[in-house]
Amino acid sequence: MSNDKGKVVRTRLYGRPSSSTVTFLLSGVLARGDEQFEPVRKLFPGTVWAYHTEGRDFPSGALIHYVAKGMAVAAKADKKLVLVGASMGGMLVPFIVAEFRDMVPDFDMKRLRVILVDAPNGLDGIADPLAHRVLRHGALAVPAAGALSLIGTKVPVGDDMMPARDEVTSGDYDDLVAKAKQGLSGHYLSMLARQTRWMIEAGRGPIEQAVKSLDGAKVVYVVCDTAKSPVVQPDSAKWWVNNLPQKPKVLAVKATHCGFRQNYDRYEECFAAALAA
Repeated sequence: MSNDKGKVVRTRLYGRPSSSTVTFLLSGVLARGDEQFEPVRKLFPGTVWAYHTEGRDFPSGALIHYVAKGMAVAAKADKKLVLVGASMGGMLVPFIVAEFRDMVPDFDMKRLRVILVDAPNGLDGIADPLAHRVLRHGALAVPAAGALSLIGTKVPVGDDMMPARDEVTSGDYDDLVAKAKQGLSGHYLSMLARQTRWMIEAGRGPIEQAVKSLDGAKVVYVVCDTAKSPVVQPDSAKWWVNNLPQKPKVLAVKATHCGFRQNYDRYEECFAAALAA
């Protein structure tokens, strides 16, 4: 599904057509679904689909509808559903489930498993001061600058390691943003601005209503817990615990924000716990 500015991309990461389950994966800011989830794709059951958007725009409505429609098709084929959202992808989850429930109003929500990986709840859920400012201004520091790891798909080494919060002064911020603008083309800066704008606007009220759609589903929140990259913690986890219809199980992984190449064994344990009957 696409227009001239943005399109929704769906990639099949793993195929088990005979399985009774279909898994839907939603990536974070500027991340490709197939790339971000590649390290952990085999940890999910059934046929595994990953989603992301491409283009200058962020067609959030189309993305929400496209995933909800895929879930509806699977549900009508009597499949169990797993919905996983990493970072911004986790914020999309309640809106997707709300639209899905409109499509399949008689669906037994006990057949849905939801995993939220270090998902914020808007700008207020961004705990790291530098990350907060980066999102507010719609600019992303390049990985080599070591300022922020919103995508988190590789193990940081050497110059890619993120400094502790107190190692980045406010005076360094302008330099980091300048490097970011050099490292990202206008195309990606435009996409980033639209994605972060959606996160900010969704967090100003709509998400509080949307989370009600998760009533009856089993939800697990996975905290990415490391002192060097507390991008959204602990405020985001607290928000989800306090606002979901049923309190989710909260598990933790020692890894950077949605860094699926780190601590694979612990991610495996967390996802297995989330998928258990």
